[in-house]
Amino acid sequence: MERVKLSRRDLYDLVWAESLPALSKKFEIPYSDLRNLCVKMNIPLPKVGHWMKLLAGKKVFIPDLPEDYSGIEEITLPLEEAEQQVVELVQTPIIALQKEIERDNELLLKVPASLSKPCDLILAAKKTLKSQKPSKYDRYKEMVGCNRGELDIRVSQKNIDRAICFMDTLIKLLYARGHDVIFENDDTRVVMEEVKVSIKLREKTKRVQGTDRWQTYEYHPTGILYFHVDTYPDGNWEDGKLLLEAKLSKIAAKLEIDGRQRNEWRRLDKIHEIERNEKERVQREFKKCRANDLRNFEKLLMKSNRWHKSQVLRNYLDELEIKSVPNSSNSEEQKKWFEWARKKTDWYDPFVEAQDELLRHIDRDTLSYHVEEEE
Repeated sequence: MERVKLSRRDLYDLVWAESLPALSKKFEIPYSDLRNLCVKMNIPLPKVGHWMKLLAGKKVFIPDLPEDYSGIEEITLPLEEAEQQVVELVQTPIIALQKEIERDNELLLKVPASLSKPCDLILAAKKTLKSQKPSKYDRYKEMVGCNRGELDIRVSQKNIDRAICFMDTLIKLLYARGHDVIFENDDTRVVMEEVKVSIKLREKTKRVQGTDRWQTYEYHPTGILYFHVDTYPDGNWEDGKLLLEAKLSKIAAKLEIDGRQRNEWRRLDKIHEIERNEKERVQREFKKCRANDLRNFEKLLMKSNRWHKSQVLRNYLDELEIKSVPNSSNSEEQKKWFEWARKKTDWYDPFVEAQDELLRHIDRDTLSYHVEEEE
């Protein structure tokens, strides 16, 4: 189609006159590029349900074109190369990091046809893969794989050199970006600060009817390599229009962005754990203090009750002694009883707490045994 020049105001009018999918088709521009262009030019877009409300004859809200804008004011559709770069500025963190990696001239992103100064991990994997022979009893025909404690690679013999060169370039790229590659629990893992993710390189297979009567199916190599990150649901890259070798920067960017996110989650988890532990400690301390406070108050209350009862007992004994009529037959016995009663009252009084051999195992507050009486 012919190119059409549009001002920012023109584009604003268009996106509120027709839907983005319709405009995308009309101007032969991908929907995502058109939307990103509007975002870059600070043009508000209709929300979900806008066009349905309009068809139903309902009132819809159309926001004004923001005046606080200092970017490009005119665009040509379909997009020219220079204008396409404007759209690409609206990009995800992964794409931004990918481009940053690609701009770093010190990084090796081109996979060579043969090894050059390979690391020890690659040398060990190459030795194992080259020395292996596919087993005729294995369902995975023509496939060889590394041993435990080596790089997780499983490919056909025809793809050994290609797989080794790819992994060598990837590992060197990861090293240059400050990461490490280790073996743990029979997995090959990339270490990014505190995060570890398992990686593997595989060759796709196709399932065919088996020739052995013990094997229903066999799996034959297809020549298509794919790189997999176990931790991520979308962590698969494979040969397509672009070979796997052309996706090194994308793989590294994805690993790093997800690694940063997971490290941030870990950092936040630690902060939350510290906060949670501190909150629990404060709660435990509060409960402990509350329990101690309640026990102390109960002791205070019991002692005050004992003092009050002691006073009542003394008053009672004084009044009883006054009203008792001594006689020759029980005066001595009464005297001893009053002496006993006053001693017990002194034992019970919290301000006196006189010693009493017979009551030494008795708790004054509860009047119950608190220690086993010695034989």
